[in-house]
Amino acid sequence: MVLKFNCKILIWHVRTMDTIWPQCKEILRTKVNDHVMNTWFDPITSGESLPDKLTLFVPNKFFIMWIKENYLDVLKQVIEEVAGPGVEVDFQARDAAPQPQTQEHCRLPEPEPAPKVRRLTEEAALRWNLNPRYTFESFVVGACNQFAHAAAMSITENLGKSYNPLFLYGGVGLGKTHLMSAIGYAVLSKDKNKKIAFTTSEEFTNELINAIRFDRMGEFRGKYRNVDLLMIDDIQFIAGKERTQEEFFHTFNSIYEARKQIVLTSDRFPQEISEMEGRLRSRFSWGLVADLGVPDLETKIAILKRKAYEDHVELPNEVAYFLAENIHSNVRELVGYLIRVIAMSSLQGLPLSESLAQSALREILHRNTRTITVEGIIAHVAKVYNVKVSDIKSKKKHKLYSGPRQIGMYLAREMTELSYPGIGEAFGGKDHTTVIYAIKKIEKKMAEDHAMKGILESMKKDIREEPRRRS
Repeated sequence: MVLKFNCKILIWHVRTMDTIWPQCKEILRTKVNDHVMNTWFDPITSGESLPDKLTLFVPNKFFIMWIKENYLDVLKQVIEEVAGPGVEVDFQARDAAPQPQTQEHCRLPEPEPAPKVRRLTEEAALRWNLNPRYTFESFVVGACNQFAHAAAMSITENLGKSYNPLFLYGGVGLGKTHLMSAIGYAVLSKDKNKKIAFTTSEEFTNELINAIRFDRMGEFRGKYRNVDLLMIDDIQFIAGKERTQEEFFHTFNSIYEARKQIVLTSDRFPQEISEMEGRLRSRFSWGLVADLGVPDLETKIAILKRKAYEDHVELPNEVAYFLAENIHSNVRELVGYLIRVIAMSSLQGLPLSESLAQSALREILHRNTRTITVEGIIAHVAKVYNVKVSDIKSKKKHKLYSGPRQIGMYLAREMTELSYPGIGEAFGGKDHTTVIYAIKKIEKKMAEDHAMKGILESMKKDIREEPRRRS
């Protein structure tokens, strides 16, 4: 009896290691849709497990958080169905190597040990139109971009199977191009035989024009359709260009049907890109749409520290905090101001200090003394229309409140770098589609009524000038 019992344990253990997770995945396919399966469960692999514990490897920590929050119940149910009750699930992130933390939501990557994967040379990266400095290792992750970063890393594991297309959107200088280049760099580092095409929408249009002019459409289509990974930056610029949209529509379909990967970036949410064909806007949302927001203070500090480290400069904390607290524009300009301060330090032979940073950026800081916040915009709109802030943030649908609310959302989009979800959250937890609808409605009113345009321009001026009148 003892021998028989031990054999059963051994057989169960082997079955756990070899077959439990594949069986679970087969059952999961019957309980969730294809998109969820391809996105969240297919990338998971199983590791060595004990009779009472199933170890699952996922691409990154964000996967763990998302699965626990959204699919843990169905996952446990399926595992119990296959392996019996009492089996603990142990998630392990493949990118879980320790990294230093500056604050809760950001991390500053340190130099890596010599990687096992042969890295792409700078010459090879440039040949594929990639920026060799724009890699995942040099991308600073914060709460503002964690979701987009996790999605970008995930698709390098399964091209064409998860998040297809991946649509990244956000304001200027927030890291969209960096992430796109990092995707291409990672893919080619793993397999130099992969075919990628990385271009801007403007270059795509210009190449199309030349292909039509010189009768080289076959060559053009071969370049962009026979690839494993197509990446186009600033896709919003093909809006209004009928021939370019037509060609890109067929290019998109060709790559998608071949189960190859598409990555696009834009400064706007897909449904907000005016003059873009509806069939293209629809396709942009087939996979995953992820926004990159404005970084918080801690993330900005981490970005500054990372940039200084890359340039072999020791950046004092007081200088990093000063820049992060006083520069409220995008990341690109933030780094530009850091370079300005470092240059002044080098040219004048002075140590990096807060007083030096103040001197180097005096004129810039004087111009940017006003930090425009969504709360300030809401307060100003409430004052102009003689309603309460709480009414603008409420769900009240009366025109007395909905009109000012829509104007406030429009001004927030124009005067801040908040994403649609961010604006919706500031206006009492509204859905991003509500924000898009409000902005489109105000834009339509402005087109029909020039007086409305004048009113809004006047409000913008007042919002910018208000602190000076108080001082």
